[in-house]
Amino acid sequence: MAAPVVIVGAILVRLAAKKVLKQYLKNQSKQTLKRLGKRGGKICKNCKQRVKCFKKGKKGTDEELDRQLEMQEAALNNLTPDELETALKNFKGRPSDGNARAGERAKASRELERMLDNELRQGGVGAAERDRVVKSEVSRMMKGMDALHTLDWAGGGDGSMSGVGPKSENRSIGGSWSSRRQELLDMAQDAKKSGAENMSIKLQRCKPGV
Repeated sequence: MAAPVVIVGAILVRLAAKKVLKQYLKNQSKQTLKRLGKRGGKICKNCKQRVKCFKKGKKGTDEELDRQLEMQEAALNNLTPDELETALKNFKGRPSDGNARAGERAKASRELERMLDNELRQGGVGAAERDRVVKSEVSRMMKGMDALHTLDWAGGGDGSMSGVGPKSENRSIGGSWSSRRQELLDMAQDAKKSGAENMSIKLQRCKPGV
């Protein structure tokens, strides 16, 4: 017996896409934090730990800004003081890594298409109709996404990627690092002098009114 044909309304597709994107972002965070793990070395408990807070963009959400900051914080704390100091001193501007970012976006698109197709299939949508809407909806979603560096180059990152995420939050964080680089460098040097084996830095979203 042939599968029933279901004409999918735009609202239904958008709701499914929103659900899928939320799960995708959650998965990426989980994978990144698992990959980074915790080094467990000695830290400087008396050193300054909190970096100047990060403001949310007009179109961003608290939840997504916190998610991206959590991954960048984990990447920072996966570095030794010497590694962070060296990375910050050697930074001469963001390198051209368009191919890497394009590859990360393509990988994310494929995963989102797979997840959305599965979500609609479980909702009873037939294959022909899924073929009609999945790629176009994911393409629409991707217009608002950036490939995410696990830790921004300007913050001591090495170019490692952690999927894609909403561009408002990513660009808000990325644009803030230049005014925090000296603060990070001072923290790395203080931790190094204390004999710490790895960094212990906290990144946080600015509270309302800050």
